[in-house]
Amino acid sequence: VAYTMNAIGTLFQQFNRRSSVYKEKIISINNYLNKKSISKELQVRIRKYLRYLWDTDNVEIEEASLMEILSESLRRKILIEVNGKILANCAVLQATFSPAFLAQLTLVIKEKTYT
Repeated sequence: VAYTMNAIGTLFQQFNRRSSVYKEKIISINNYLNKKSISKELQVRIRKYLRYLWDTDNVEIEEASLMEILSESLRRKILIEVNGKILANCAVLQATFSPAFLAQLTLVIKEKTYT
């Protein structure tokens, strides 16, 4: 009986540790999504998808690899939101190119940061 109780206690500790790690990773992801001004609706969908991956495939969730582990559909939605906002604020592009072209452009432009 004592061995069984100890084994159950160990399982609870592992579950709590895994839950804490997940919460820390989701906080980091939430900060990233907020920084990128991702809509709340899309954030919810992303968190649900990440929870599914965490529960079923035991996938490592990291901010740096977020775009790689998301489904193609979610990746596209993020690109459209983030890059669409950037392109919408560029009057030269808005005046020069069609909305259809700008929509396609949102999927192919890449973010670069220079210091």
